[in-house]
Amino acid sequence: MNKIKDFDSVQFQRDVRESMLKEANYDLDKLVNNIKKRLTTNDLYIFFKERKEKEKQLDTV
Repeated sequence: MNKIKDFDSVQFQRDVRESMLKEANYDLDKLVNNIKKRLTTNDLYIFFKERKEKEKQLDTV
C-alpha cells in the first residue's frame, strides 16, 4: 500500500487540535497562549521576520 494515499489530512488536523487542547487542559486561554508562543518560536516565522528586518535595513540605507 502507498502510505501517502492512506494519509487522512482531516483526521490529522483533528488529532493535532485534540493534542493541543489536552496540552492546555481544555482551557481556551491556555490554548491561545500556547499557540502564540508556538508562532513566535516557529522557524518559518523567524525566517520571515529576519528577512523583513533585513529589507527594512536595506531600504533605509
